[in-house]
Amino acid sequence: MQRSHKRDSGAAIVEFAIVLPLLLALVFGTIEYGFFMAQHLEVRHASREGARLAAVDFGTLSEISSATCDRLEVSTGQAEIRLFKTGSAIGQVARVRVSRPTTSVTGLYDAILPANVVSEVEMRLEARANWVAGTWTCP
Repeated sequence: MQRSHKRDSGAAIVEFAIVLPLLLALVFGTIEYGFFMAQHLEVRHASREGARLAAVDFGTLSEISSATCDRLEVSTGQAEIRLFKTGSAIGQVARVRVSRPTTSVTGLYDAILPANVVSEVEMRLEARANWVAGTWTCP
């Protein structure tokens, strides 16, 4: 008994139509996850840089925040930087919190991505802190 090639090709098209959305969801999900992790690392490095500059008394709030903003290279949207300190003496804690909106490559997973990427780092002061705690917004 000989089978019809027409029926087989029709079945392959139906199977492909069923599997394609799942495959595309997997590929785009992987891309979005990679891009989100890149954003997370960027914000994490910026907060670590800001905390280090605050710990060694790099300068004023605007100088520390500006240098921290410069670390946010790939970011789109405004980032908010908050500097705190428990005191000005050596050994006290300086804390830097960087928050920026999450961006998406495809826009398909906006509902499940967090609204903001946030990182907070604290370091002990290595020099007397002459800077004043406050909030700064990156352009």
